[in-house]
Order: sequence, then C-alpha cells, then structure tokens
Amino acid sequence: RLVAMTFSLVDGLSRGAAGQLCQDYWRRSITMATLSSRLAKLKGKLDHNDAYSAGLLADLGVLILAQVKQDEYVDLVQSVPHGEELIRAEQEKYGFTHAELGAQLLTRWGFPESLIEAARLHHTDVEDDNPLHLTTRTACIMAEALWTPDTEHYSEARSLLEDRCGCSVDE
Repeated sequence: RLVAMTFSLVDGLSRGAAGQLCQDYWRRSITMATLSSRLAKLKGKLDHNDAYSAGLLADLGVLILAQVKQDEYVDLVQSVPHGEELIRAEQEKYGFTHAELGAQLLTRWGFPESLIEAARLHHTDVEDDNPLHLTTRTACIMAEALWTPDTEHYSEARSLLEDRCGCSVDE
C-alpha cells in the first residue's frame, strides 16, 4: 500500500508548481533514510532497516499536504525553511503539522508504533534516549544542514552527533 500510495503521490506531484517540492521531498527523504541507517549501524542499538524506514517515512505528510492543498501548500513550503519554521507555519495555517499528518497515515496503514512515533517526533527535540527517535531527529537536522548551506542547523547536527550519538560528523 505504501509503494502504491507513494507512486500515486509522486505522479500527482511531479507536474507544475509541486514538481520542485516533490524533488526536494525525495532528496530529503533519501538523505534522512541513508543517514538514519548509517547512524543505526554506528550505534549498534537499532536495526538499520528500521532506521532507514523511519527516515524515509518521516516527511510523508509533506506529500499528502501537497496533494490535498496543492499550490497553497507549495507556496507555504517555499516561504519558510523546512524544520521548526515550517512546523509553526503548518500549525498556524492548518491546525496540525506534516509530521502529525504523516503519523496519522502510518497509523491507519498499520505501521509499527515505533515508526509512527519517529515520524511524529522527527522535528521535536526528544529528551529520552529512544534510539529510533534520536536517530530520526538527528538525520532530520543533518539533512537540513546538508541541503541548506546557509542553515543554522549545522552546529545543532554536530552537537547531536557528538553529544547524544557518540560519533563525529566524518563518521
């Protein structure tokens, strides 16, 4: 079902104003999935396939909002950086966020609670030491640092890697 839904959303979003949003979504999701898997392998406390899945699914709500709200959502995404700013703008405009919406869809599809919570919390500073939450959040911040050169998230990514994950940026 996920594969069918994904290709359906991609097909619907690959044209017009949403085309760039779709490309950005896939670049970010693949980056988060790869980074999550790599972190899981480095830490050894988490299955790297689960980490990859969490990274890949974390921003699923972006595709859904782009499909349902179309140009309105594309304009919103283009007006603010991905991350806390986008979360605030979505909450203000729609009363919920792409992270919450993605988690609701994953719940409806019967995904494991661990992946649902990782999607719901990928933009939230998590104080617990849940390896999947930490890995997905770190990958989210790292993806922002990698794909947005002028972002302020690089130092946050480095701190999360070193202090909470016990590895370096080079690793």
